[in-house]
Amino acid sequence: MKKTLALFVVLAIVVTSLVCFAGCDTFKKWFGNDLEKDGYKFNEETNWYEKEGDPDQDGSDADGTFINFTESGSEIGQTYVVGPVQNRVVFIGNSSMVYSNFDIKVEGRYSSVYIELRNMKFVAPTGSAGIDASDVNPDFTVYIIVSGTSAVTGGNGDNGEDGKSYGINTAASNPRSGVQGADGQNGSSAIIGNTIYLTTNQSSTLILTGGNGGNGGRGGDGEGAAQKEIGQAGHGANGGNGGLGGSGLEATKSLSVENNGIITATGGVGGNGGNGGHGGHNKNTGAFDRADHAGHGGSGGNGGNGGYGIKVGDGGTVRVNANFANMYGGRGGNGGNGNDGGNSTKCEFQTSNGGNPGNAGNGGKGGNGGASAYNIDSALYSAHPGEGGTGGTKGNPGRNPSIGYGKAGVDGTPGESGRS
Repeated sequence: MKKTLALFVVLAIVVTSLVCFAGCDTFKKWFGNDLEKDGYKFNEETNWYEKEGDPDQDGSDADGTFINFTESGSEIGQTYVVGPVQNRVVFIGNSSMVYSNFDIKVEGRYSSVYIELRNMKFVAPTGSAGIDASDVNPDFTVYIIVSGTSAVTGGNGDNGEDGKSYGINTAASNPRSGVQGADGQNGSSAIIGNTIYLTTNQSSTLILTGGNGGNGGRGGDGEGAAQKEIGQAGHGANGGNGGLGGSGLEATKSLSVENNGIITATGGVGGNGGNGGHGGHNKNTGAFDRADHAGHGGSGGNGGNGGYGIKVGDGGTVRVNANFANMYGGRGGNGGNGNDGGNSTKCEFQTSNGGNPGNAGNGGKGGNGGASAYNIDSALYSAHPGEGGTGGTKGNPGRNPSIGYGKAGVDGTPGESGRS
């Protein structure tokens, strides 16, 4: 009964607040059969579905969990978990406030759930989606109902750690190469679920923004060499790749939208690639010793691709208004810069020309801009594809006065613009 009442109340609130927004026919077509199977009948006079035995409704709030942040500070610092027995949760915010470090997690369930946002603007913490309903069984719908001005921003991805570096001028007898920088983590979506039905009420605004991808870590520097025979100084390591930008909204199975306000969905920016490490230099080990080869410079990591405005999974269904949203693909991240090769030399009484100088590291490729949407007909939205990131710059080759320079590096290519 509680589940039935919650469903009824929400339908009543949605329909009456929209004054049927000339969209009752659409609502009936999409969901009328399911409701009628559950015993509901559409009342032409009141413009809502009713069921015998339900109490009369006057449009007031009657059931659900209400979370009121209007008197809270901007720093929330918690995850609100919607349990499997909660059918409707309403989040009420202060229209002049943006709440940080807050996200909503819907636990796995075999029933539909209603999430309402009223003047609720919040940013999820690093690594978390703003509203994560991905554990809800795909056969049941996640209803998201928006009134006032609401905004959801997914969490950014973590930056990759820098690789371990060694002293490029150290005269080591067993020189070590630097450690590659770790990749940045992907940004999270503002809203993610399997089967999503989104309603924006009249005079409402919803802004969805995917989290930015984390930056790649810097590659470590190689260690300088000082062996008594021709050896190799440590090479600089490559930088890590940037993470992907998150999507504004992601529905893996089905997306239905009844937009009566303004929806803007923007993909997150791709993370920047990490810079490469410096190649180790060789050091003179003695007048009669042969000089070592210098280390090569590390290449920059690639920038991450920008996120989608809205993404629907392959094979998923889409039911939306014409021109239902402004969608922006996220910008691609910039490629990391390559670093310099190490220098080598010739010892005083050495008959050869000495050790080879290090080659320069290459610049990383810029990330591609995100597409405005994925698996949605381009005629249904206003498209603004993301720009590609810039390529990283090449490093400088090392030098040996008797030989010349090592191999030159190559600048990274810029990323491509996203698709409409």
